[in-house]
Amino acid sequence: MPVKESYVQGLIQLQLNGDWPTLMTYMRDDVEWMVINPLVKSTPLSGLFHGKEEYGQTLTPLFSTFEDRINFTLERLTVVGNLAVAEMKGQAVGAKDKKEFVGFWCNIFEFEDDNDENPKIKAIKEYLDSALIKEFIENNL
Repeated sequence: MPVKESYVQGLIQLQLNGDWPTLMTYMRDDVEWMVINPLVKSTPLSGLFHGKEEYGQTLTPLFSTFEDRINFTLERLTVVGNLAVAEMKGQAVGAKDKKEFVGFWCNIFEFEDDNDENPKIKAIKEYLDSALIKEFIENNL
């Protein structure tokens, strides 16, 4: 059963609102989360993470690099079958250097392929500007 666009929009809205704890409940515990490039550790975020806990352990320390949370805006959402592609713009301010951070993300969400009206996310591929995020983290961690 294809995932409904309205369902995906609701999940994306959680991210836009910064409600990561609730968004994580819509992911399988064993979600496979690939960030930037799993073969090249170009940033502290880069890699292939197996499960919410592993990803969270990597991501949580990096939240301190931002003065406040990243404010995301949705640029485009495409839903086909059990896949959703979300293009987003994120803006924040560095915790130490106080410089504005403006980055663009492309997230590909793969949902469980079952007959559930509210399928969980089973895989995520997250693409962003690795040079920009690396410089930002180095200047603010």
